Amino acid sequence: MAAKAGKKWLEAAKNGQLDGLKAMFAASPELLSHRQPGIGNSALHWGAARNNEPVLEWLLESSIDPNIINGSGGTALHSAASNDSWEAVNLLLRSGCDASIKDDEGNTARDVAALRDHSKIAAFLETRGHLFKAPKKAPDEWVMHTDPDGTQKLAKVVHKEVDVGEGEEPYYTIRTDDY
Repeated sequence: MAAKAGKKWLEAAKNGQLDGLKAMFAASPELLSHRQPGIGNSALHWGAARNNEPVLEWLLESSIDPNIINGSGGTALHSAASNDSWEAVNLLLRSGCDASIKDDEGNTARDVAALRDHSKIAAFLETRGHLFKAPKKAPDEWVMHTDPDGTQKLAKVVHKEVDVGEGEEPYYTIRTDDY
């Protein structure tokens, strides 16, 4: 990817140019993970800092990692908290951004908000941030299931429990609907 394309991508995110982001993404999907040289901000960081909900929603729907970090270890949640971007904080938390991640200075997004006197966001993250954890989700996975009568069916794994004791096999919850 050319540096020029990356720069345009980040400028579009900073300026809330959603149509431009969509067009660039269609031509170069790898831009989704592009980070700015130096500070290392991604388009998600810039959308969060500018409190641009449409840009954030689209980026998150496009499968950007909600916990992507910049050059100083900060997430987009850090950027939103640092810039008093209330709507962005809420959207990022609902989308699975982890409020417990610490940047390279050891600060969580709550700490960053407090340092910048953004008391509403700091208080919210202090009292409610822990409630927003991304649920563990099994990737789309299919298994061959044998019914008690011996009939085999293809079944979609809808939950895979991986936190099992040592030496135990993970167990699955499956759906055997016809697909």
